Amino acid sequence: MFLYIVQSDDTLAKISEHFAVSLETIRELNHLENEQDLIPGIILVIPDKTN
Repeated sequence: MFLYIVQSDDTLAKISEHFAVSLETIRELNHLENEQDLIPGIILVIPDKTN
């Protein structure tokens, strides 16, 4: 797992695609209920896709 700092133009879909991790996994790990919870500057936990 590693940390990712959300940028102003990020969406959950973009982050999911970039890291090849499901959108639902990112939501669950980071307790995000909707797209509005994705605020620039917050730090997301991203799992290693090999796990």
